[in-house]
Amino acid sequence: MRTVKARSIIRALALLCLAALALALSAGALPEAEGGGEARYIVKYRDSFAFLQDRDSAMPFEVVDAAQLELLLRVDALEWYEEDAPAFLLDAPPADADLSPYYEPWKWDLAMIDADAAFRMDCTGRGVRVGVIDSGVAPHSDLSGRLVAGWNYRDATDETGDSLGHGTFVAGLIAGYSELEGMIGAAPEAIVVPLKVADGQSLYVSDIVKAIYEGVDRFHCQVLNLSLGTERDMDSLREAAAYAEEHGVSLVAAAGNSGNDTLYYPAAYDTVVGVGSVTDLGEVYARSNRSAGVFLTAPGAEVWGLSHTGGYCQKTGTSFATPLVSGAVAVLLGMDASLTPAQIREILAQSAADKGEPGYDTAYGYGILSVGGSIQALFAGGDCYIAESRGGSTRIFNRTGEDLDCLCLLAEYREDGALLDLKPESLHLRPYGSTTVAAPGETGRFARFLCDAENMVPLAEVRKQ
Repeated sequence: MRTVKARSIIRALALLCLAALALALSAGALPEAEGGGEARYIVKYRDSFAFLQDRDSAMPFEVVDAAQLELLLRVDALEWYEEDAPAFLLDAPPADADLSPYYEPWKWDLAMIDADAAFRMDCTGRGVRVGVIDSGVAPHSDLSGRLVAGWNYRDATDETGDSLGHGTFVAGLIAGYSELEGMIGAAPEAIVVPLKVADGQSLYVSDIVKAIYEGVDRFHCQVLNLSLGTERDMDSLREAAAYAEEHGVSLVAAAGNSGNDTLYYPAAYDTVVGVGSVTDLGEVYARSNRSAGVFLTAPGAEVWGLSHTGGYCQKTGTSFATPLVSGAVAVLLGMDASLTPAQIREILAQSAADKGEPGYDTAYGYGILSVGGSIQALFAGGDCYIAESRGGSTRIFNRTGEDLDCLCLLAEYREDGALLDLKPESLHLRPYGSTTVAAPGETGRFARFLCDAENMVPLAEVRKQ
């Protein structure tokens, strides 16, 4: 507490010194505050003025008012600044429909993306942390045990409830699950981290950017779902997206519901998976954007999900196609946590069900999300997959419907490539099953090979340098 108070005092004194310096500078007309009134500005300090920033924060920017901006501009303290911009939750007007608690008749969206391929193999995103940057998430029985503490960036509190319902619906499409009845999500064992940035439809870009940085650094998310966006390409948002990419966190964002070629950000950034919406007929939803911000599409028209008041409801929009893709990313990371955002984008692109023009087009992107296709791409067409060693174990998967008796060989090499040791281990893999074996040490060069025990046909391999 004393350290924080001391920093605040030092900072206040520094600002007073800057104020005195500003008064001593030659007078002249200063830029008027963009927008006037209660405008907010996102500022990034020059390195020589970095002491002005709150060093308890991992974010390389701050938000100031017009008077503070004027002072900082007088003393040339900023690398850049930009006026804070509005962003919006990207749902569409609700459809009138009765509620239903049943999966089979209503969850056509999971059937379309072949989510069963993951469920059969018990690949459910177990333990993968997905940050939901949204209107908060209300407690719901179908999220029991998978909703953890997050943060409210509107009020700077830990109150992350949802009075709007947007974020709760999104969270349910990612990780909803009930053993009795209810809506299952695409990754029903993923962990939902609510990062609240909205109390209504509108919100600030600066709060989104804060949530991205802290989703990476403070809440250790592996995926960030952004069912929202802004039409303004902003330095702060672009840098935040790049920061997530550099730190191995996948960003998945809605492409927008304007029904035209408008770009929404962050979906339009190259490192972000931008998601458009399709109907139950596989046609692009009429209001889904057709733009370069569409990386791929997923079901998002009259899909069923969780209501923030309990029970279930229907919603429409690219907002609700996006969490199905986030769930698919969580499934892949649950299988192999070493996958990078770039590798995940490649898997999603090459495995999507191609629609519209052959190859990429701005309506469907690379096509409609296919969870089954993503798993097949991860296996590279083979019957087995060895996840790269992470922590204390390595997981080996069998995607066939048959029992497999295998011989697993762990090879260790010297720096010059000469073989030092070879350890064999017999394994039995159940149909659509997996098994766990001890990981090699953290140092050294290793390779693990999997062969059919009867005829020694290679099934899979992985190397650790």
